[in-house]
Amino acid sequence: MAVDDLAPFDYVALGHLHNRHALNMDRIQYAGSLLKYSVSEANQDKGVYIVDTETMTREFIPVVPEHDVKTVTASFETLLSSDYRQTMNTDDYLAVTLTDVQVIPNVMQKLREVYPRIIGLGRKQQVAIASQLTVTKRHLAPMTLLAELFEEQMDQPLSAQQQKWAERALRAAKEAD
Repeated sequence: MAVDDLAPFDYVALGHLHNRHALNMDRIQYAGSLLKYSVSEANQDKGVYIVDTETMTREFIPVVPEHDVKTVTASFETLLSSDYRQTMNTDDYLAVTLTDVQVIPNVMQKLREVYPRIIGLGRKQQVAIASQLTVTKRHLAPMTLLAELFEEQMDQPLSAQQQKWAERALRAAKEAD
């Protein structure tokens, strides 16, 4: 079906594609979903269209959910600080990206004590590391590549203990291969 097939109609209200902006025409409109069903929808306004059947004009009325979906990028310390918590609705659904580089024991448990509806937890460095891997470095030995990548991302070299762990992990991976 093409958009031209809908020309004879005064107004066409289409299905509930998650994004209400999937198609914007004067007389044809996707409703969009009433709620945010994915983190990718965190910045979308959700609501309903009210159509005046006399003038065939429509008005979008936002729907404010009891628990919104939000993305947050901050350090663990910041997220737990009372000043920061005062700026947040701690009952919202949160996808958290931590900026910390160190290991934080029981991180999810500790965050859930303050933010009970965390729906995702990641690290900013993971995204940066993946985007930095280039084809030109494939010729390097795995340990050299790992050490360079670590230093590029963390602005510090591997510690002696980290190097031992990495070497052990690489040996185990090679043996398993």
